[in-house]
Amino acid sequence: NTATQTPTSTPTPTFTETFTPTPTFTTVVTLSKSVSPANVVQANGTLQYTLNINVVGSAAMNVVVTDTLQADVSFVGFGSSPAGTSAVFDALTSQLTWTLPSPLPGGNYQLTYSTKLNDFVESGTNIVNQAQLNYAGGSPLSAAVTVQLLGQYTVKVGVYNEAGELVKVILIK
Repeated sequence: NTATQTPTSTPTPTFTETFTPTPTFTTVVTLSKSVSPANVVQANGTLQYTLNINVVGSAAMNVVVTDTLQADVSFVGFGSSPAGTSAVFDALTSQLTWTLPSPLPGGNYQLTYSTKLNDFVESGTNIVNQAQLNYAGGSPLSAAVTVQLLGQYTVKVGVYNEAGELVKVILIK
């Protein structure tokens, strides 16, 4: 056997960068609020509030909505909410809290509740109601509505004689 040199070609792998776009989904959440009746209500009247939540893109995580009632109203009750939502009213702080299912997929969601205006609230009082929404990875959102109280009171004044008998009733509006 005789040794001979024979050149051999050995391919060397070359690194080539290839760009592969990978979409990154973002979550966009919005909050709006409405009230019925809108604008003006009378003392002892009922207000129906609706919170609209819109989730676009990826599902929202750990969504919690809070709403603190002002002193001139009383909580009546919760209305509708998405399946799996926990709704709690804390009478000591007058705060309503909804904890929505997590993850909350894209879509439109509504939370409703009712309040009643207290008696003897001064006419012209603005009832401002604001809700706040928090979710993981997002900035807090808020939405508010204002209703003005229209005062309509009727006072009855009784006029009595010396014997204590009612003689006349005067109505003052």
